[in-house]
Amino acid sequence: MAFDPSRLLNFEQPFDVALFDQMSNALSSGRLTQQEMASLNQVFQEFLNHPQSWTRVDTILTHAQTVHAKHFALGVLSDLITHRWNLLPKDQQKAIREFVVDNIIKLSGNEQLKAQQGTVLRKMNAVLCNILVQEWPHNWPTFIEEIVGASKNNESICENSIEILKFMSENIFDFSRGHMTNRKIQEMKGALTQQFFPVYQLCELVMTSSMKPTLLTQTLDALLRFLTWVPLGYIFETQVVNLLVTKFLPTPSFRKLAMQCLIEVATLETEGRDAAFASLFTMVMQQLYGIIPSCQGDRNLLNNIAQVYPTSDASDQAFIQNTANFLTAFFHKHLNAIENPECERALIDGHMYLIQISLVRDTELFKTCLEYWHSFAAGLYHEAPVQATGNILNLGPIQPTATPRRNVYANVLSFLRGVMITRMAKPEEILIADNGLGEIIRYHMKETDNLVTYKTMKETLVFLTHLDYDDTISIMLQKLEAQTMNEFSWNGLNTLCWAIGSISGAVSVEAEKRFLVTVVRDLLSLCEAKQGKDNKAVIASNIMYVVGQYPRFLKMHWRFLKTVINKLFEFMHELHPGVQDMATDTFLKIAKKCRRKFVTVAEEDARQSANPRPFVEDIIDQIGDHIMHLDDGQIQTFYQAVAETIASHNNPAMKEALTDRLMALPNATWAMIVQQATQNIGVLQNPDMMRKIITILRTNERVCTALHHAFTRQLGNIYMDMLHVYKVYSEEISNTFAQQGPGVAKYTTIKQMRSVKGETIKLIETYVEKANHIPAILNDILPPLLQLVLPDYRNGHPEARDHEVLSLLAGIVDKCKEQVVPLIPQMFDAVFECTLQMITSDFQVFPDHRVHFFRFIRAVVNNCFPALIALQPQHFKLVVDSIVWGLKHQMRNVSEMGLNTLYELFEHVEKANVANQFYQAYYLPLLTDILAAMTDTFHKSGFALQVRLLQHMFSVVVSGTLTAPLWDSSRHAGISDNVTFMQQYLAHTLGEAFPNLTAHQVQQFVIGVMQLCLKDAAQFKEHMRDFLVQIQEFGSGDANEQLFVLDNEATQAARAQNETQSLLQIPGMIGPHDSRRGNTLQEDMAD
Repeated sequence: MAFDPSRLLNFEQPFDVALFDQMSNALSSGRLTQQEMASLNQVFQEFLNHPQSWTRVDTILTHAQTVHAKHFALGVLSDLITHRWNLLPKDQQKAIREFVVDNIIKLSGNEQLKAQQGTVLRKMNAVLCNILVQEWPHNWPTFIEEIVGASKNNESICENSIEILKFMSENIFDFSRGHMTNRKIQEMKGALTQQFFPVYQLCELVMTSSMKPTLLTQTLDALLRFLTWVPLGYIFETQVVNLLVTKFLPTPSFRKLAMQCLIEVATLETEGRDAAFASLFTMVMQQLYGIIPSCQGDRNLLNNIAQVYPTSDASDQAFIQNTANFLTAFFHKHLNAIENPECERALIDGHMYLIQISLVRDTELFKTCLEYWHSFAAGLYHEAPVQATGNILNLGPIQPTATPRRNVYANVLSFLRGVMITRMAKPEEILIADNGLGEIIRYHMKETDNLVTYKTMKETLVFLTHLDYDDTISIMLQKLEAQTMNEFSWNGLNTLCWAIGSISGAVSVEAEKRFLVTVVRDLLSLCEAKQGKDNKAVIASNIMYVVGQYPRFLKMHWRFLKTVINKLFEFMHELHPGVQDMATDTFLKIAKKCRRKFVTVAEEDARQSANPRPFVEDIIDQIGDHIMHLDDGQIQTFYQAVAETIASHNNPAMKEALTDRLMALPNATWAMIVQQATQNIGVLQNPDMMRKIITILRTNERVCTALHHAFTRQLGNIYMDMLHVYKVYSEEISNTFAQQGPGVAKYTTIKQMRSVKGETIKLIETYVEKANHIPAILNDILPPLLQLVLPDYRNGHPEARDHEVLSLLAGIVDKCKEQVVPLIPQMFDAVFECTLQMITSDFQVFPDHRVHFFRFIRAVVNNCFPALIALQPQHFKLVVDSIVWGLKHQMRNVSEMGLNTLYELFEHVEKANVANQFYQAYYLPLLTDILAAMTDTFHKSGFALQVRLLQHMFSVVVSGTLTAPLWDSSRHAGISDNVTFMQQYLAHTLGEAFPNLTAHQVQQFVIGVMQLCLKDAAQFKEHMRDFLVQIQEFGSGDANEQLFVLDNEATQAARAQNETQSLLQIPGMIGPHDSRRGNTLQEDMAD
């Protein structure tokens, strides 16, 4: 570089603007070497951080020739305003304010300058808005009056002023949460609302008088922001609505913004203005008739919009999207205002517009329509809901009731049923489908977004079915007939069958029987008639999906159930990708729902056979044939399905006998492996042998998942040999690591050996979780297990330690609780310190070990606290330090586990009456650690839990729960109680940590903490949020929303729970395999 950048840092000399320009140009040119770039960046950063850098801003903005230099100067000024404004004298604040305003007027008042330095002007506007956050309204009450007054005689200044007012509105009403204190937000909202009248007058003047397109666009854009909060009189008692509808909506260049403004009006909730909203809707519909042709209920014209949409330009597509947004918003909020004879034509036409738009192949547009259709159908349903019979199978008739509103919308609802069936989304169970490119593929990943759409569509179609199930079934059968005739298509058949499956349980038993028999018969005929593997795979997939969704019907029709299961066994030999997966998955789903039918002798079989026996015995006898072409994962699913049926048997002895027969093949293979290993231990290192062992262990684990405690006998058959195999692999891994180093962890054979060990531990953990006889676990399972596993873990190389061991220990403690207190020292000795050494070098390596390690600590804290109290002080401190290390993690699940564990530790300490000793030793370090985590920028998502901890800690001091002194009397003379000490300690600590805070701000925070810690948690949390805003440790943008993440999640969880309870009252709304339906025992009793 031909210049010396360090001269800029000499604030004793006059500022060299030319040098600053030269450096800015060089930095933005992209022609510097990496070293030169780093050097310049360092100088600029030092300049930015210098406390006097802001004094150069006026010189740079006045004399600099480059935009980059001016941008940097404004960044310096913005940083000053954000972080150090309150430390400046009042006269300097006023001078900066006037300087910024003068420069804005200078740039915005000259069209040529404005065009040349538009980005500088926008940045300066943002700086002014930062000043307003600090100064308005208390120190600058005349701002609104001044900016409006300066705008009336110059359209260029007016355009920029309206942009500033728009930014101001956004900063106060849209983006203030997490960036201003709650008190400041309320103060600014109130002031802007009270002072809005001159702003409205300015906007009205522009909209009625100006001919400048950019000014009109800017005004409409600003109005769009204002409409969300202005008093309603400014909307309904002025010219605003009329101007939007009659002047701007018909004009293509303003149509988008005009409709967006009308959408905001449509979302407003207010009482007593139904006539105004009805007038608005009628006016908008009159304009739409001239822009978008209505189908007038003609089915031949339904696809008009869908046909032209793909070839329309971006503005036309945006208008269709905005039209959908307006209609759905208006109907959501004000449907009752237009449900009258005077508005009936517009009402129906508006819904038909939405029907047409719903057929457009645009995912986001469809979601907009779908959200309304769901609400619309639900509202009509709840006018006269179907009463649940109380019978789990909903055997009673389901009769729809006619209401006046249902009659008005009858034609719309019929069209809507067709839309839902035609566009039904892919359910979770579907593993093969058309990928949209004319190919049938196997789906390996769940499409979460698609599943949300399916759930909403299913619920909508169930509501529509309850409103008129005859029409729903008629449309479905018509479409199915078309598929069997000459309109066969993969997508058409898929969406139809997905829709058929989605209404399971929504019609009466008799109607469902007639409907399903017809559907399955036609699908089987179609499968026979169609040629080609892809065609047959699609049809087979749909058959499996449909029958799997109707377990109620299958339970009541044994012969049909048996036929379906045998058809699934046939599909298990079909090698087309995905068919076997769907066959085994469907078998498992049916087995779970109809499981008693498999282990009892059906009446039909008893009449037709001299020696009838349960169907499960036939399945077990032919199991080798059924699984012949399945892969390992499919075989494991098959075994779990059969085990699910065995688990429903009432006779424990028969359960054991059936389990023995079920496991005969894997047990025979296991016995062969053990026998060969006994003769030659080296066979266990054969890759094929290891694969077989892994498969056997996984199969046992899946069976254990289904059988629960009934798996005890089977586990006993293989347990000691399984541990012996575990030991062989442990020794081999240890020897290999010792001889060749940690690099062997990547070897395939080592990975396979570790996989065997991991599957062994997983099987045992599953049994511990499912078993219900704790003494058997303590006496039979744990002694040989811990004797083998714990030394292997402690002595193993860090890269060879299995995280499954930590998970198992956590599971054992959670299951056996205080009964394993005597074993805790043995567990700690084996896994605690060695794991801690693995995870304390940083926050990233060994992520699985971290999660399970902190799970184990939490389990011990909650279930075996006496074992912790009995530890030596240095060991107990290590536990506390580990918990603190956990809460410092950036992995949210680990951090939250650490925070929860610490809170639970506090509770147990206080219950055990050792609070004084504990808090004397750990209170101040823990307080410092929690405050540090809360005020850095890496742990925002843990804010709610951090606040809960702090409130608890402060409350034990203020309430007097903690009586032992926290202070050192030799260093804090004159202190007589913990409250006084904490106030001084907190004020001193925060004052040193955040020098940008004034002493008054720190004092107010400390007083608030002490006053609010014993009160409502929400008030305390809000006080802490305001403090984080004041210290300005949190940047702008969506990241600050993480301060509210747990609040939002708690609200969503409560809403979901309430929604589930409501949906359970509606027949067919919760699918037969949905986990929200509850346990299977109730259904077994119903059988």
